[in-house]
Amino acid sequence: MAALISVPAGRSVRRSQDSKWVDPLPEKGLIEMKLEDDLMHMWWKSRENGAVEDELIVFPGEATFSRVGQDPSGRTHILKFSSSDQKYFFWFQRASKEGDLRAAVDINELLQDPSYRPGTAALPEQPAESFPPTPGAPRLSHPEPAPAAAATSSTASTSTAPAAAPSQASTEDMARLLVEWAQSGGLASSQDEPAHLTDVLSPSNITALVTTHPGIISSIKPLVPSGLDLPENPSPQEIIPVLTAPQFTDAIASLDNALRSGGLPGGMMRELGLPESAGTGVKAFLDALKALKRPEAQGEDERMDED
Repeated sequence: MAALISVPAGRSVRRSQDSKWVDPLPEKGLIEMKLEDDLMHMWWKSRENGAVEDELIVFPGEATFSRVGQDPSGRTHILKFSSSDQKYFFWFQRASKEGDLRAAVDINELLQDPSYRPGTAALPEQPAESFPPTPGAPRLSHPEPAPAAAATSSTASTSTAPAAAPSQASTEDMARLLVEWAQSGGLASSQDEPAHLTDVLSPSNITALVTTHPGIISSIKPLVPSGLDLPENPSPQEIIPVLTAPQFTDAIASLDNALRSGGLPGGMMRELGLPESAGTGVKAFLDALKALKRPEAQGEDERMDED
């Protein structure tokens, strides 16, 4: 019998056994579900080698599948069992997020009712994102869901949002911004190689970089989303809330995921002044950024060599 549903998705794992943070694995895969002998079977299958892992038999109403609200990219989901403390984390891998909500709803509906026909349930309204957050607020890309009380407190602390929200920063926009950042000396070459771009550009790091390198503000301001009420020459205190907002954390996480799940086009890298190899992974991308110099700085080096 054919699968009832098949959704491109990767797995996410905890950073450590006791960690409340999960990180996406780059391997491409599928979440699939099938009704067999009146029992719902659910599994994850690698698209790279066809291996089936995490095969589960789920009784109706025994588990739920939902988006991890603390992940600003919106792509991390949790399969959680009410009968035990089992939790499985996945991140959707379609090129577009457009079908993510439908896929999540269909998976959850099948877990509740095996007779459900995918695509027939109404989609819930998606809540608007608050913007900007408190400057320096801890917003990493894939936290495990917090207790309800903690989530309520966090929401309350970021409720002072302006009426107009900016457009979403694209993966290319974020890559271009990082190039400007690197050329301005905002990425320290002595920094140990981090595992994720969200570690490099965590809100605390962004706050420290902008505060200690205020000269980069003029370079990165033209690259922030339109529709923001920023002065012509914003101060660090005025632009930090923008750079630590969920939209930017989302874009950073999307760029990180793109680099891990197939890389970025060499043409895009060339347009940014980077070697094509920079698009093959996070480490290659960061190494290329750290090697960047502004054109005028390169000219100074050449004149010194001539002397």
